[in-house]
Amino acid sequence: MGKGVNFSSPVRVDGVTRIDESGNIIGGVTATAGSIGSAEIDPGVIQSVTVTLTPTTIVGTDAGDIASTAGTPLVAAQPGKIHEFISAVLSYDFGTAAYTGGGDDVVIRQGTTAVSAPIAKADLLADTEDDIAYVGALSAADIKLTANSTLNIFAGTAFTQPGTAAGTLKVHVLYRTVAA
Repeated sequence: MGKGVNFSSPVRVDGVTRIDESGNIIGGVTATAGSIGSAEIDPGVIQSVTVTLTPTTIVGTDAGDIASTAGTPLVAAQPGKIHEFISAVLSYDFGTAAYTGGGDDVVIRQGTTAVSAPIAKADLLADTEDDIAYVGALSAADIKLTANSTLNIFAGTAFTQPGTAAGTLKVHVLYRTVAA
C-alpha cells in the first residue's frame, strides 16, 4: 500500500468515501440485496442493460422489431432526459441456419440518429456460427441527440427467415442518462 496511508480509520478526500485495502467501503452503507433500483441510481452513473432479440424480432418489420422504423428499443425514453450511448457488445447465438437478406447497416441509434458505426451482416446476423461484435460511440465532431428518445438497435435492410434460422442476439449496452 501507499506510504503513509493508514487504513485503520476512514479515509476521506474531498468528501468522497474511500475503500480500504480489503475492498470494503470505509464509512459506507450496506444495502440489502435487491433493495436498490434504477430510481436510486444517479442518472449520470454509467448503466448497463441487456436485451435479447428473438428470431421473430430479428426478421420482423412490425413495431419493436429490428427493421421497424423505430427499431428494437434497448433503453426506454425518459421525459426530460437524454440517453448517451457509450458502447455495446452484441453476442449472436447461431441456431440451425443463417438469416438471409439484411444489409451492412445494423446500428445503435439514439432516437433516429445513428450513434454507432454500422455492423456488416456477415459479421453478425448473417453469420453461420456464433459471433461477438463490439461497437463504440461514433467519434464525429458532433452528433445531434434528442431528449425523450430511446436507445435502439436498427437494421435499415430487413433480414429474412430462410425457414429454419433460430439464432438469437444479446445486445449488452453501456449508457449514461443526463438531464435535457
